[in-house]
Amino acid sequence: MQDKSSEILIWTIVGSLATILSFIAFINHIISLYNKKSIEFNHQLQLRNFEKEKEILKTRIDVQEETIQKISKELHDNVNQILTLAKLNLNNVSGSIIDIEKLTLSRDLITNAINELSNLSNSLSSQMVKDLGLVRTLEIESSRIKTINNTQIIIENALEHNNINEEDQIILYRIFQEATRNSVVHGRAKNILIKIFQSSDYDLIFEIQDDGTGFNVNEKNATDQSKKINSQGLKNMQRRASILNGEFVIESSFNHGTKITIRKKKSINNFIPHTIHN
Repeated sequence: MQDKSSEILIWTIVGSLATILSFIAFINHIISLYNKKSIEFNHQLQLRNFEKEKEILKTRIDVQEETIQKISKELHDNVNQILTLAKLNLNNVSGSIIDIEKLTLSRDLITNAINELSNLSNSLSSQMVKDLGLVRTLEIESSRIKTINNTQIIIENALEHNNINEEDQIILYRIFQEATRNSVVHGRAKNILIKIFQSSDYDLIFEIQDDGTGFNVNEKNATDQSKKINSQGLKNMQRRASILNGEFVIESSFNHGTKITIRKKKSINNFIPHTIHN
């Protein structure tokens, strides 16, 4: 009887050990699968991040190229023409007779050229944004636009805390410049409304709305030169919005103005699995 009890006890212990070993083997198998999936996930995440960084770098290069082209165009269209007029005017001044009127006009033209260079320098430099912040810089630029084109720009800032980082502020300023230029030159807008605020879903919403002529957003095959320029400006703004990781939305129709919206979603710390060591 005692031998039978001992045998039952031995088989019970053996069965328990077998069950425990099987459970351990099962747990190891689960951990191994988890680690494999985790490594694959992290690898895919790194690839996506690499592709995203590559795309952002390409966008930055495109934006820099576009900025260089803008400098060239501004120098050619404004400063070069003013200085050329000043030169022609001075060429007509007689060597023996002092023409006060022509000299005065030449002096005024050269002063205008200097002012244009100063405005261009301030407009293209990001230092003002760094020193004064986005909203104050927008106010200064709006005042300059009103002086030149008699376009009224109203800025509504509803951000409780200015937590926009410096680089994002510069990008938003560039978008503002491109959008207002399109509104004034192509849309012939007389009023532009800028709104900066946030919501429960977005850290930042940046809206630019004008009362200009508007256009067909879906018109891709533009033949008119002004439409091509306008389309290129929209692409520039869209590229800049992508650097912000922001959504770019444009609404427009003929004779109903244009509204551009950049929305940046709230940052969410997504769960990324880590390798478990057993």
